[in-house]
Amino acid sequence: MAIAACKKNKARLVIAKLDRLSRDVAFVAGIMKRVDFVCCDRPNAKPFELHIYAALAQEERRTISERTKAGLQAAKERGVKLGGPNLARMNTTHQQAAVSRVEAISPVFAEVAHLSARAAAAELNYRQSPTPTGAPWSSQTVIRARLRLGGVSLA
Repeated sequence: MAIAACKKNKARLVIAKLDRLSRDVAFVAGIMKRVDFVCCDRPNAKPFELHIYAALAQEERRTISERTKAGLQAAKERGVKLGGPNLARMNTTHQQAAVSRVEAISPVFAEVAHLSARAAAAELNYRQSPTPTGAPWSSQTVIRARLRLGGVSLA
């Protein structure tokens, strides 16, 4: 979208860092053909230098990926459970436990049912009403709790 706007208005695209634009040499080369841009971290770089920096960023992306995969594999081999709780992945026992925790605080929830999720979270935190896990309330936590209670969540 920004590229199209720059092209349409014959404007220069300003990016913070080349690797934030892309870590793909072909993509950067394609952008260089379509629009004039400048990198804030290398404002005087020539197109040739930008190609080299793009190639370095692409190689860095590859090595980061390899290290991440190796680290995840090593963690799995050590028996570490990867990934956090996700209601869609949870088995029925976990889902029922989550629902029962939320039902335990449903009277308090009824008092803030008319509020938006953000306002309800602020009110619940003000009242020092603990979440089922003991963490502070956030709008997302309120939305999830409302869904577990079978109500329509107000964002």
